[in-house]
Amino acid sequence: MSRSFRRKNATYEYYWVLRDDRIDMSRQRVTLLDQGSKEGRRAIRKFHSDSQQTMFSGAPTWFRKIFKKKSSSHNLRQMHQWIKNSDYEPVLNIRHKYSATYAWW
Repeated sequence: MSRSFRRKNATYEYYWVLRDDRIDMSRQRVTLLDQGSKEGRRAIRKFHSDSQQTMFSGAPTWFRKIFKKKSSSHNLRQMHQWIKNSDYEPVLNIRHKYSATYAWW
């Protein structure tokens, strides 16, 4: 199913998209961009593109690879210590499907 078919009759509230948060030294100033302005159209284009991260998306691939490598090397070290010394009790990191995503957020 194409994205345009899914969004055919969708209505959007662009309040959060068109917010321009600028922090002065004294206070935070929130202004709304105009939908027809160049900056407003750019913000709406970015909102509708699939290139931005959301809370519902997963962690980036580079982060998942590093997370998996650290976890597996830790578990291997624990197992090697247990093989060398049978009295040693290994503490393994159990990796779940979304562990990297939870660590990312």
